[in-house]
Amino acid sequence: RMYRQAVAGGEKEELVLPEVITSPLEIIWQTKGSDFVVVQNADGHIRYKFYDAEEQTFAVYPEGLRKPVFLAGDEKIAYDWVNATSSAHALKIADPTSENFIKILDLGPANYQLAASPVRQEVVLFSASEPVAKLLLVNVDTGRTYEIGERGNYEGVRFAPDGRFILVSRQESGDPRLFVYNLETSREIDLQISGSLEQAVWKPDSSGIVLASETGFSKYDLAAGRWETIHHFDSKKQYTPTQIFLHPNESTIFLVDQKTCFLYRLDY
Repeated sequence: RMYRQAVAGGEKEELVLPEVITSPLEIIWQTKGSDFVVVQNADGHIRYKFYDAEEQTFAVYPEGLRKPVFLAGDEKIAYDWVNATSSAHALKIADPTSENFIKILDLGPANYQLAASPVRQEVVLFSASEPVAKLLLVNVDTGRTYEIGERGNYEGVRFAPDGRFILVSRQESGDPRLFVYNLETSREIDLQISGSLEQAVWKPDSSGIVLASETGFSKYDLAAGRWETIHHFDSKKQYTPTQIFLHPNESTIFLVDQKTCFLYRLDY
């Protein structure tokens, strides 16, 4: 079952779906709309289906479609297409139902995942496993590509709301470390801290990062180049925060406690 609830609280409302979602692993939401993609475990295989909220219908994606993301504007998806015969990979875009697809470029052997810009028709491809690779920035309108950063295993990539920066988590000596890349200047900023993207989020104005840990929350200011503590938990390991997100207009953090799976709100 799925529910929605106003950020101010109150009664939750169930989203009644036309069919049961079995073994869901993740929900990929549009940036602003109500449509979403369900990631499912189907007998040990990862499968995807798109839900049209207005029509209240599901569309099952073909088996070769992997790692879909909504592009800016929510009218298209980008994804890694795997040829069933040759196992060759290609970056494609299509309607959210996977119809009217266009191939953008062929991809190398890296097992790429995708992150999409919220404001431009751009995606960053990153490798979370062998073979390691640099980040690849692709403009899906022009097909132009730009390599970014170092070769490595990247846990994840997250665009800033204004699309000018990306926050990445890269394995360094066995630990995930956080870096920010300025896409306009190609400058890399080492945030000098370990962390997962499940525990980090951009501020709504793109001025910095909020990071959760077992001791509380800190924020990094890009202009000042320093960390500042914004909240201490009463005791260490009181919570194990994950899936962090911020209120767009208020000093409010929402988090899921990994130990209990409860959703919490923190005003700071």
